Amino acid sequence: MHGLLAVSALHYGHTNPSDKETYSLLSARHQALALNWFSGQLHININEDDNYNAQIFLGSIVFIFPVFAVAEAGREGRLVATHDVVQAFVLLKGECDDPYLLHC
Repeated sequence: MHGLLAVSALHYGHTNPSDKETYSLLSARHQALALNWFSGQLHININEDDNYNAQIFLGSIVFIFPVFAVAEAGREGRLVATHDVVQAFVLLKGECDDPYLLHC
């Protein structure tokens, strides 16, 4: 649920620029809560867990956050570091080397 709320807040902030900062913060909070739950689920056998649909869904949308950040920076005319673009694909692959991202 928090993953979906995080994406929804990103979308709302994008479509309502006057509320962008507020909804960016809400998105970050929901993303942190979702990833906290997700990281706690990683040790559970996905074949034996009733939450496998939620795990797969969240695992799929985690990729959206860094991609959106890169796209938003480009749209605003800010330079995007190569590391930020690469990090999106590293998350998609399932690895993380960025100590600033939560629960990698």
